[in-house]
Amino acid sequence: MLKQWLFVGLLAAAMAVRADLDPVVEHIDPITPVPGLTLAQVLDQALARYPDRHRLAGLATEISALKERGASWLAGPVTFGVSLQEAFRGELFVSDADFTVPLWRLGQRGAEQAVAESAGAALALQQQALKLEIAGYLRTAVWQLALANVRHQQAVNAWQSARQLAEQVRLRVAAGDLPQADLLLAQTEVLAKRSKVTQAEAEIMHARKFYQILTEDTKIPTDYAETQALAKPLQEHPLLGLISAQVQRQRAELAAIEAAQSGQPELRVGINSERGDIRSNETESIKVGISIPFGGGALRAPQIAAQNLAVQKSLTERDQLYRKLRIALHEAEHALEVDRAELTTANEMRDLAQQHERLSDIGFKAGEIDLSTLLKSRRMADQARLNAEQHELFQLRDTAFYNQAAGELP
Repeated sequence: MLKQWLFVGLLAAAMAVRADLDPVVEHIDPITPVPGLTLAQVLDQALARYPDRHRLAGLATEISALKERGASWLAGPVTFGVSLQEAFRGELFVSDADFTVPLWRLGQRGAEQAVAESAGAALALQQQALKLEIAGYLRTAVWQLALANVRHQQAVNAWQSARQLAEQVRLRVAAGDLPQADLLLAQTEVLAKRSKVTQAEAEIMHARKFYQILTEDTKIPTDYAETQALAKPLQEHPLLGLISAQVQRQRAELAAIEAAQSGQPELRVGINSERGDIRSNETESIKVGISIPFGGGALRAPQIAAQNLAVQKSLTERDQLYRKLRIALHEAEHALEVDRAELTTANEMRDLAQQHERLSDIGFKAGEIDLSTLLKSRRMADQARLNAEQHELFQLRDTAFYNQAAGELP
């Protein structure tokens, strides 16, 4: 029954409200059901169009830059300097040309390469975590639309039933079987049901618009029910994987800071030329030197401490996230248990309410009960039918939400 509704009922929800239902809301946001289209395909399309794609592109550029830096054999740019010296009196001309080459410290280049590798791993997990986040929005959107359709269809059925009853009352009033007050009561009920249809139409339009904005498309699968995912360790959840990767990158950055120590050693190579000194011959010489900074631990300590604090904050966030995910998964499991129990009760209540509705109809036609009692019976039956339909959807919706809490994609 529910599968049939997903294929047929959603088609009705996705199309414009039919003219024979006398729609009171002219605003229509069209949605086109597409057989064969899967929720996974819609998710991929939504991910490709999601605003965060710009941030991911920026992270990819950053990773390329980090890899390029780690692949470099030099720790910085080579500098070139020239100096000239000429005497005010006599003949003396001295020129110097120097090249300064920054060198990696022992282990520093490997530490920089580790930063690039950890950043690349974090990017892959960032993409997976973003996809899971969008999957949550998408699951909410499709089941919100499904529920809106059920409520709209039930509202339309109740409105049509009220119109039929009002026509029957009108004929009986004209025949003198019922007082004029009953006709007014029946017409009031028609208007109340019409108002419910208006609200239900608005709910559908809101649900459609939410789906359209999220996916930037009007196509929707005709079937998006999910099966409950198999239980697996929560440590494999994409969000925990992402924050663990971020911790790994921060630790790699801390190691790179420590490996840099006080600064870069520099290799200096120079050429010296002397002309015009009467005390010596004209000479050309080469000079080679190296400078190694040392000490400065007190100056580097705040930077190291700040990076270490960032690591500890991320570890704290990871532990807090783990607790939140445990709670969310437990609540999702409990919601499914409640849904199964509530569905049985809702179906039983619907059957009883429909039996009472049929007896009330018979009693009203026989003159045994008044119109107010019949309307009360019909309202109870309408609500019971709606509850039963909704609880069928709640079970499917909460299965999808359980998968979301477990970190599973559609």
